[in-house]
Amino acid sequence: MKKRLVVVFLLMLSVLAMANSKHILTVDDLFAMGRVGSPEVSADGKWAAYTVTEYSMADNKSSRDIWLTALDGSGVRQLTQNSAADFSPAWNPTDSNELAFISTRDGSAQIYLMKIKTAEIRQLTTISTGASGPLWSPDGTAIAFVSDVYPELKTDAEN
Repeated sequence: MKKRLVVVFLLMLSVLAMANSKHILTVDDLFAMGRVGSPEVSADGKWAAYTVTEYSMADNKSSRDIWLTALDGSGVRQLTQNSAADFSPAWNPTDSNELAFISTRDGSAQIYLMKIKTAEIRQLTTISTGASGPLWSPDGTAIAFVSDVYPELKTDAEN
C-alpha cells in the first residue's frame, strides 16, 4: 500500500508540472522529463528511495540515479550521482539508515551498500557475471541476489 501511495504521489507531481505547460507535448519533451521508478519504502515508514532516469538526446545516453524522499513531505535529495546506472534500491529491514542497490559504476552490475546519514558507499560484490535483484534477509544480516551461472566455465581451482 505504501509503495502505491509513493508511486501515485510521484506521478501526481509529474502531471502537475505538465499541467502548467501551455504547449502540446512532443517526443523531445518526453525525453527531457525524468522517469521515476522502483519506489521502496523504508522499514520505519519514514523514507522512500526511488530511481530517476534521465535521457540525453544529444549524447544518445541515459543515466539512472537513486533519490530519497521523506514521506512526511519534509524533503527530497539525490543519493547517487554519476554517469553509470544506479538502480534497484532495497532497504535493510532492520536499519532504515542502510540501503543496498545495484550500480554499474565499475563496469558491471554489482551490489553496493549506502549509509544514508553519511552517504558512505561501499561495494559489496565483485562477481564477473554481475548481480541483480538484491533482497535482504528478514533479520538484515544477509542479501540474496541473482547472477548468471555458466557451467562450462571453470574456476582457477578447478583447472
